[in-house]
Amino acid sequence: MTKVLVTAASGSAGRSFVEALIDKGFDVIATSRNPETLSFSRKVEVRAYDADSTTDFPTLFADVDAVVLVAPPLDGRIDVKLAPFIDAAASAKIAHLVYLSGNYLSGMTGATLEALPVRKLEQRIIASGLKNTILRAGFFMDNYTTGFYGPMVAQGRISLATGLGKSALIAGADVGAFTAEVLARGLTGEYILTGPQSLDHYEVAEILSEKLGTTITYTPVTEPQLEAYYQSKGLNAESLDYGMVLYRAYRNQATAAVTDAFKQVTGREPVTFRAFLGLPENVTDDANRLVDA
Repeated sequence: MTKVLVTAASGSAGRSFVEALIDKGFDVIATSRNPETLSFSRKVEVRAYDADSTTDFPTLFADVDAVVLVAPPLDGRIDVKLAPFIDAAASAKIAHLVYLSGNYLSGMTGATLEALPVRKLEQRIIASGLKNTILRAGFFMDNYTTGFYGPMVAQGRISLATGLGKSALIAGADVGAFTAEVLARGLTGEYILTGPQSLDHYEVAEILSEKLGTTITYTPVTEPQLEAYYQSKGLNAESLDYGMVLYRAYRNQATAAVTDAFKQVTGREPVTFRAFLGLPENVTDDANRLVDA
């Protein structure tokens, strides 16, 4: 049985990967900086991994056949921090590495793209000689329930510097299912993976309001306001700059494109945001998608 190591398994993305890989019949090793806190629906081996600490890579990669690498989402030094991981994976002759990147990179070119730490990490993976799949996934729907934006939703107000930008949100479970299929079939290359529909945050707030039975509002904030907030939280300069680039890309519609990569690989459509939340589909939305197609 192929043994797959999944990093950052305590987060929404990592947990989705673990569950989907188990469903597909893989033997999974879940990692976290605090592995004792990990729990899943089925028995999973856990190991410690922290990109900010010294790692015993021979122990980490012992008996591992493939790796799903989930990088910290707002870390401006991930290319530096994860370089030892990539080099060690190559030395351990890992058979296949899947890296969860960002779909917003697809809307960038030239020096802007090449300067991004997440792109530098992609390039290091490509140059490593490892068999690899780079998965540029859209923003997760899970962010609004169990993830990063959950506390804002709970308070009834989403405040982000995304303006009128749209994003083709995708469910974490769908990203997990896609990744499991990629590993099962040995697929390589770069994929832009999105949900079936682009939404701005006014639309997201409206759908969340319907689900929760209370009013959720979206209040756009300016980039300086967001920057001041992150500075108050002690975010380092590199991560702050990276975060501003990410939100700027969102506002400029770099995350809005919808692709059919999910259906091409899995044979089914990705779930909509409404379906993810357990809401019935909107007939008007369905008609609009047919017209767009």
